[in-house]
Amino acid sequence: MKFSFSAIAAVAVALLGSSEAAIIAKRDVSIPDYVKGFKGTTYTPYDKDYNCRTPAQIRTDVSYLKDFPYIRLYSNACSVVQYALEALDDSQKLVVALNDVSSTEALQNEIWSIAASCGFAGKQFNDVVDTVIVGNELVYNNWYSADQVKGFVETVKSLLSTFPGHILTADTVSSYYGNPSLCEFNDYIGINSHPFFDNSTAEGAGDYVLSRIQAVWQFCHEHGYDRDVVVLETGWPSSGLPYNNAIPGVEEQKIAVKAIQSTSAASSFLFSAYNELWKSQNEWHVEKSFGVLGDAPSTA
Repeated sequence: MKFSFSAIAAVAVALLGSSEAAIIAKRDVSIPDYVKGFKGTTYTPYDKDYNCRTPAQIRTDVSYLKDFPYIRLYSNACSVVQYALEALDDSQKLVVALNDVSSTEALQNEIWSIAASCGFAGKQFNDVVDTVIVGNELVYNNWYSADQVKGFVETVKSLLSTFPGHILTADTVSSYYGNPSLCEFNDYIGINSHPFFDNSTAEGAGDYVLSRIQAVWQFCHEHGYDRDVVVLETGWPSSGLPYNNAIPGVEEQKIAVKAIQSTSAASSFLFSAYNELWKSQNEWHVEKSFGVLGDAPSTA
């Protein structure tokens, strides 16, 4: 089944009712210079209790992210695609996710959901989506083999045969070693690279991320594939417990993000725009505190 995005958009626009009005921020957000220049950032639409934020809250949060050319979303939960698009500038684009790889029908349904949300925002999928990510760390977590992931990506490429953007999976650098086929079928190499969890210092975070970009590029090059490398997640926590040489903290986060900015900003997505207070804590108690802009402005 091929998708007619113009038809989906037309149906969605026809169904549009009156939009929710006021967008009220609980606090102002300023974008510090050391956060600027990055390729993008990530956003999730949940409050601290893992409930969906309201459409107005999502629009508020996303409206402060205009310094980032691309916004990575991890699903279309809470209709986040629609409300994010309603807050973005025309020059900004989305990186969207397909998570249910259990069948072709499941992938079709997720594509339909995202395309319909684009239509409800008065947009065309092909105009506002830059990248479709098929699964996140599927090989790293041993959920699927590289060959199986290749099949998922190729299925999506068939379904989205008129899509002018990029289609790939996101995984870790370590997943590529022993799996050169990951270099073959991805339109670019999308990696998640977290210096904190690899025992880096905050001062060394920039060199760490750059070394990961260079390592995976070299690996793919040696196997005959020259692909651009984009770091789809990287950052540093502002609170928590030390992990050997990696010390979390507000100042340490600034130091780490500045260091990454100095080496790899144009190829990297900051993880994450705001603290994700809905997450469970790991043993270092850092998972909630990667937000480079603090708590979301719509947070009460």
